[in-house]
Amino acid sequence: MTRKAYSGALWVGDAPGYIDPAKDIDAAVTRMESAISTLDEETTLITGGDFTKNLPRIRKERKLLQEIGLWQPGTNPGDKKLKPKNEDMKEGASNEAD
Repeated sequence: MTRKAYSGALWVGDAPGYIDPAKDIDAAVTRMESAISTLDEETTLITGGDFTKNLPRIRKERKLLQEIGLWQPGTNPGDKKLKPKNEDMKEGASNEAD
């Protein structure tokens, strides 16, 4: 039984460094779209993390980004075309009350 458990394990070392992170992410997306890999596998390989454990945090972060106008469902959270809803959230704005 021990041998069977070890042989079915996915052994992952430290997350690799990247020369071109955008290409690596594009390759991961292509593997997932081609059903060669899963989101959980790519999370493990790219960051060493666990997608299932990350999911609640991802939901929380996206909800916050949506509330301040920096993310809309169906878009990339890093999309630079989106602008904050609040003037207070713009770059250089003060968070202190006057």
